[in-house]
Amino acid sequence: MTVILDRWQLILPLNNERIVMSNIDIKKVVQNYCDSKHGRIYLCYGTYSPKQDVCCGSQLNVPVFGKNATIYSSDGVEQILLLQKTCTLCKPVYYPHYITKQDGVDYIINNGFDDFILIFGVTGYSRESMNTFDCDVLFKHSSFEAFSKAYAYKQVLNNQISRQEFDCRHFEYTWLFYKAAQSMFKRKIQLIQIPLQCDLDLFLLNSMTDELGAFSDRWSKHAASNPCGDDCSKLMVIDGHQNHIAEIYSFGSFIE
Repeated sequence: MTVILDRWQLILPLNNERIVMSNIDIKKVVQNYCDSKHGRIYLCYGTYSPKQDVCCGSQLNVPVFGKNATIYSSDGVEQILLLQKTCTLCKPVYYPHYITKQDGVDYIINNGFDDFILIFGVTGYSRESMNTFDCDVLFKHSSFEAFSKAYAYKQVLNNQISRQEFDCRHFEYTWLFYKAAQSMFKRKIQLIQIPLQCDLDLFLLNSMTDELGAFSDRWSKHAASNPCGDDCSKLMVIDGHQNHIAEIYSFGSFIE
């Protein structure tokens, strides 16, 4: 059982299975609870703490309030609290999913997508939402706009109407960076600089050469590293960017 503390973004267990009485100092209760869970403060529901504990050979500072964020998931819109840790030596700020270095530049970390995808601003999406859109693209030939309308309609059916509108363009930019970053992480890149939302096209353009090289390297070694068996084709046909309403056909054999 839990109790929500007014004006706090923390939800704490009931104190001895009883709701905290009005004459108790709420702030002191919160502080004592979090102090008792030192190093495990992320157990507070809706609160995420950086997993990084050590930097420059020393322990990071105790996690403190960082920022509030909004996460869109299949179950509705969730408000969460992000805690931050700092290093007293090199001064970076650690969040659960990214690092802000001393120069003020944000970098996504390798495990930055474990819980949610939060890239631009304080609005993010659950991994389940991203996976759902991946399937919609592959099997339903969906567009970003169609997905956003379907999401809004689903929330209405579930009586989960939110005051915050699902931003189709923001979701599109987040998904594009998320997919590019996933590919980079597979190439053993540990930190990826997060561009401004308005500079995403430039970021993708600059990444194109490396992406093409990685694609060619992977598939040129496919037969040796990940063979499909006797049915594995020796020819790959790439037909540019498929229109989302175009059907894709396959043939077992074809004779001209």
